Amino acid sequence: MRAVLIFLGLILITGTAMADRPVTQEESERLLAALKEQGCSGGKMEFDDGRFEVDDAACADGKTYDLEFDTSFRLIRKKLEQARTGKWAWRKATPETRPVHGD
Repeated sequence: MRAVLIFLGLILITGTAMADRPVTQEESERLLAALKEQGCSGGKMEFDDGRFEVDDAACADGKTYDLEFDTSFRLIRKKLEQARTGKWAWRKATPETRPVHGD
């Protein structure tokens, strides 16, 4: 029983150590520099699962990305963020797109 409690305690400690957290001021400055190197800016920054994440960064190509950096602020992953418009994309009807009703 004692071994089980020790094991569970270690799991809780490890899980807490890997939990996400806000970045510090110094980390934020270094992330901003790393983002700039990638041609990106902005986004929501956090430290999660042993790496830095920046969600919804605007990049020079006009697209939005989620980026991940290692603890040395080297880019690990750059994932294109899909448009959040939902399933249907609505647009204003024009004479070319209006339905034609036959008589």
